[in-house]
Amino acid sequence: MMAAAGPPSTSGFLPLLETLEDDAAGESEQIDAYLTIANRLSGDDGRHFLLEVEKHFPRLGKVFLVHIGSASKELSHAALQALGFCMFYSQVALCVSDVLAAEILSALCSLISKTTKKNTCTRALWVISKQSFPADVVGKNVPMVLSSLESIWNRSTVPSVVMEHEAINVIIKLLEQVPTQMGEGAVRWAKLVIPLVVHSASKVRLRAAAAMEMGLPMLLTQQADVAAAIEPVMASKLIPELQKLFMSKNETNVLKLWPLFVKLLGKLLHRGGPFINSLLHLEELGFRSSSPTVKKIAFIAWKSLIDNFALNPEILCSSKRMKLLLQPFLSIHVRTEALLLTKVEVWWYLVVQLGPNLSSQFDQVSVPLLQSMFGSCSSSGPGTPPSSGHNGSSVPGTPKSGNSTFTSLAITPRMSLGSSMPAASTFPSIQLLGLEMLLHYLVGPEVVACAAKNKLVLSLEPLTHSLLAGASSFTKHACRARLHHHSRLHQHRQRRSRVPVGRHLDPPGSVCQHDHRVYSTQNFDWVGILSLGGRASEPSSSSHPTHRHHLHRFKSEPSDARRLGFCSKKERQGGEVLTSMLQALQSIAETLPADRLLVLLELTVKNIPPRVLGSTSYQVGKMDVLNGTPALFLILLVFDSSNLPAFVEDERFLVCLQTLITCGLSGPTSPLAFVEAVLGAISRSTSSVLKKEQQWRLWSSLVGLLTDTITQAGGAASNEVNQGDALEHNFSAIHSALMFPITHLLGGASLPQAAQKSMLSSWSKLYKVFARCSALVVTAEENICCEELCSKMAAAVDREALKVPSTLNAIASILHVMVECVDFSPYTPQFQQKLKSPHTPMNWARKQSKALGNLSSFQVLLVQSLNAHLEAVEESSEATGSTLLSILSVLFTNLALTSAIKEALTSVLQSLVLLYEQASGFPTQLLEKLEKLLGDVLGCLQTHCALAYDSELLAQLTPLLCVLFLHKNKHLRTAVTHFWNATFANSVSLTYPEEIRPVLSQVKKKTPIILPGFEAVTVPDELSEQFSSESSQLETKLSGIPVSSAGKRDSMLGKASELKDRSSRKPNKPVSTKLDFDSPRSRNVLEEEASTDFVFIPPETKERVLTEHQKEMKRTRRVDIPVMYNNLDASLDTTVFSQYTQSQEDPYVFL
Repeated sequence: MMAAAGPPSTSGFLPLLETLEDDAAGESEQIDAYLTIANRLSGDDGRHFLLEVEKHFPRLGKVFLVHIGSASKELSHAALQALGFCMFYSQVALCVSDVLAAEILSALCSLISKTTKKNTCTRALWVISKQSFPADVVGKNVPMVLSSLESIWNRSTVPSVVMEHEAINVIIKLLEQVPTQMGEGAVRWAKLVIPLVVHSASKVRLRAAAAMEMGLPMLLTQQADVAAAIEPVMASKLIPELQKLFMSKNETNVLKLWPLFVKLLGKLLHRGGPFINSLLHLEELGFRSSSPTVKKIAFIAWKSLIDNFALNPEILCSSKRMKLLLQPFLSIHVRTEALLLTKVEVWWYLVVQLGPNLSSQFDQVSVPLLQSMFGSCSSSGPGTPPSSGHNGSSVPGTPKSGNSTFTSLAITPRMSLGSSMPAASTFPSIQLLGLEMLLHYLVGPEVVACAAKNKLVLSLEPLTHSLLAGASSFTKHACRARLHHHSRLHQHRQRRSRVPVGRHLDPPGSVCQHDHRVYSTQNFDWVGILSLGGRASEPSSSSHPTHRHHLHRFKSEPSDARRLGFCSKKERQGGEVLTSMLQALQSIAETLPADRLLVLLELTVKNIPPRVLGSTSYQVGKMDVLNGTPALFLILLVFDSSNLPAFVEDERFLVCLQTLITCGLSGPTSPLAFVEAVLGAISRSTSSVLKKEQQWRLWSSLVGLLTDTITQAGGAASNEVNQGDALEHNFSAIHSALMFPITHLLGGASLPQAAQKSMLSSWSKLYKVFARCSALVVTAEENICCEELCSKMAAAVDREALKVPSTLNAIASILHVMVECVDFSPYTPQFQQKLKSPHTPMNWARKQSKALGNLSSFQVLLVQSLNAHLEAVEESSEATGSTLLSILSVLFTNLALTSAIKEALTSVLQSLVLLYEQASGFPTQLLEKLEKLLGDVLGCLQTHCALAYDSELLAQLTPLLCVLFLHKNKHLRTAVTHFWNATFANSVSLTYPEEIRPVLSQVKKKTPIILPGFEAVTVPDELSEQFSSESSQLETKLSGIPVSSAGKRDSMLGKASELKDRSSRKPNKPVSTKLDFDSPRSRNVLEEEASTDFVFIPPETKERVLTEHQKEMKRTRRVDIPVMYNNLDASLDTTVFSQYTQSQEDPYVFL
């Protein structure tokens, strides 16, 4: 019905207002009207009804002034209720004139002050707490309102809980509306509110605490007066009541009030005494609580005491106050991440508050902080009070009782908390804060700009003053802080590294993003530490280079450095800084992923001066590493890391490795110990670095630089390969470098062809330099470098390994390089042995027993390689065979001692037999090598030594002669025939082994050969047929004229002349010179050519049918050209014809 008649406000408010204005209306009707207004304003249709109230409030306000002070309690209460709802809406309050508003406030305050009825007073207070009058009107009436509030507690009757609650609400409302005026009356309302914080009713306590916290800025404007007003109440009532509340499970409320009291008391706390001790006892209770939440609030409250002491820098920096401030940080051990985070943040807040005094307080404040973040090597660090137990006895004067209260000393405030260095954190968020702290220490106030430039998010407040003014200040603080302890923060990386695939899709705030922040901050820290620490540890330019390695010889502890009295304090500190940095990196190595650790390695190599990296003055790690350098330490650190397989995949790692090797080789000491240590690390790494190509790259990085270092050594080159002393040489480092490819790269899967070629090139360069330098070593014999190396190679390379074609090819190439560097002077008759080094009798006897001397092991390895090639000649490459033949040629070309030649021949004879037996299937190039080798071997036997061509030598050479005399290759047969006629043919008599007799019987039928004391035997048919077949296949016949090989003809003429000359020079003695041929008549050369060496092919009896073109060509054919060619210029065998012509003019002469 009301909706049909119009809006409710239109038809409802005016009748109510008229009822209230009507003096004749009954009290009950007016009460109902007020209640209806209150209900309508708080109901669903209050918005429509409110418009009418706003419009007619001047009339309604006058009614309120009359009725709120009515003697009728019900009417007064109803009027106050309706007034409260009206004043709640600011749009209604704005419609009230200032005069009316002041009148209403005055009426309410008067009612509060005069009424004895608690309910009426409570409703009046409620109206004031809900009013929305203009601030200027309320501000003018603040003293009046405060007076009315004071009157409540000045009554003889105790106010009700509701009254106190509403009174506090009034204060809060005034604090919101008129803070300035409330600041002026701070002392008045503080006396009202502060005692209520320990009220027995929790509702009142909490509201009073809220009012105190909200009004704290206004209270601080009158801080001295407020402190003086509440100090008596604090000692007599508040602190005891707060302790009771704490014990009754209200710890949180008490600890939240504690910083408010500290701030209000201000400099009163600087006096010390029982008052502050009793106040500190509340914090002590919070720190001793088993609840992490309570402890967290206690730490947060501790910031207020830091601020309080910071009001006077002298108070803050006094040792007694600083010990007090640090005691919770050093004593309270926390296990939850949130609590630890709070503790660290409050500790850092103390660091920031120190401002320009941070440098002087660094040892006492910052060092324990860093150690708590990153770990400590000892139970206490610099600045930590010594602890004699766990009973809190670390502070003098502190009671030993665990639950003791504060002492009553009037000078220094104390807390009875135990003191010991907390353990390192393992929480990622805490570790990130630790990294950020280091960044703040290193960069100072400029950290904000640095972080913005590099998109780094900071969580901590920046320092107001720089801590480090340069390298000297860094050295001072770094040595005290032990920065190497901070590396323990990275232990959580071992867990974080197990992030599954797909974590890159994690949302913001995820572990991946956190790790990115950790690594970014860590990199900035590391660069800052290295840039300052590198400059601090670098020796001064005034130090003489030759004495540089005597300076800064520090180990990991400063006590070691102090033993060196000649080192200055600054130099000792510089060494300690670098030691700490390297130890920090060592601790990090096994906990970081490969890519992150590689970044740190790059930064380390780039920021530490090369002179420092190569110095032996900064040895860290294992003390058994002689001549240790930072470069070697870093190399061993990386190679011992489980991340090495990932490192070698990255080109940046190889660049860093080469830089470190360069620094190590350029150090003040011999590079050989450094090289040997690095090679040992590379060798150990082969178990984890499985790819041969990666192993080769690691080895090549070292060997190339080593070769350059030895080459550039100049006159002192011999010392660059010898690690021995004046009595004995020692080439172990170079041997290790040369043996690495043999041991690790040639076995198993073969290297790619390009990699193996490069590897052999590097090996060749190093060995050539080694051979040249070792020859200059006084205590080293000739070719001892070859002997020792080949001995190691022979032990490392077995027959199975040589069956691999690539391995055999590499060994052959290596042997070829070695034989080119051999000094053959000891194998000449003119050589005189020089005593280069002392020899024991056994050693000398062993040396004398070897005919090849220091080539014995080389010869063994050569024979092994040759046999392996012959066993799988089809699989081996032609290059391998050619290389092995070249080695044999060089060997027999240069040997000139009879004993050495016999030993060499004996060792390879069986291999030569197999080699020439298989020669028929060899390519042309390899066959030419065989012909040259035979010439070198026979020439060595004939001209390089004074061998006795007797039956013993014949028996030794018989296997080879049997193959050569009947070989298909005519050049080989001719060469061995000439050799026989020049050597064995001059013997008086010979004892022929049975296996060669049929061979010689067949040979003498067709070849002019001298066989002293030989009796022909019956030649088996197969041997005769073989010889005839072999001869016929290799002879040529042009135009029906038999022509012998030019090589054979010239050789025979030369040998014949040589035989004639020899016979004329030799004394007459019964030497058999009879040429025994099977034919009954003697032959000249042409008769030999026309003999059975050629097979007669009869002409065709059948007339050939020629085409017209063939007939034409036959008519024009020149008759003076052999039928094989139409033009003499087209002949490809002009040499044969010229030799043939010459041979017709020079007949053979046999003696």
